[in-house]
Amino acid sequence: MDNIITVEGVSKGFPLPDGNTFWALSDINMEIPQGKLTILRGRSGSGKTTLMNIIGALDDPTKGRVIFDGQEITGWNEETKGQFRRYHIGFVFQSVALIPMMTAYENVEFALRLANYKGDRVARATECLHMVGLQSRMNHMPEEMSGGEQQRVAIARALCHRPKVIFADEPTAELDTNTGLMVMKIFQELIEREGITIVMTTHDTGLMELGDRVYEIEAGELVDRE
Repeated sequence: MDNIITVEGVSKGFPLPDGNTFWALSDINMEIPQGKLTILRGRSGSGKTTLMNIIGALDDPTKGRVIFDGQEITGWNEETKGQFRRYHIGFVFQSVALIPMMTAYENVEFALRLANYKGDRVARATECLHMVGLQSRMNHMPEEMSGGEQQRVAIARALCHRPKVIFADEPTAELDTNTGLMVMKIFQELIEREGITIVMTTHDTGLMELGDRVYEIEAGELVDRE
């Protein structure tokens, strides 16, 4: 199985007022397989979001390195990391962060413009909203949609520019069980249809069996639960 991301000896420390260091992550080694669903599981404060931010090029580790599709991304400047995220990464957040003054379609089409998508933006935005089952809600504003529908718009927005990896931080945390399972089903279908790699965090033990690979984080340390 090919790995799209390799994490080698990653630690993240934060200085404390007394001169000591709080280590949010300690010597993390892991591999993210390409075209699969990897789950990072842990309680609030375990370090899973810190780890996701590092492998998603939003932050740098204090020690160690991250290899993303053959390139070491640690140490890049902010401009380079920003360009990399724009073209190669999609994000789905717990707070869906849709633009409230735009319809579902406009939110997705705007993401394509930001990524300088060279294809037919109208067709691609429409296709992605169809993929997440929102073909009948494309012209609705976020405030007219349920929480689950908004999250599906966020997923369509994250995948529309054909990123190599989608990072989803607690995407089901604010949803009821049935809606959360619907989101997971969408993720699995996207992996099969688009060949995309998805990395998601969760504290829900009921979702672990749905991952192709599961890592558990406790107090900044990693246990492989494959």
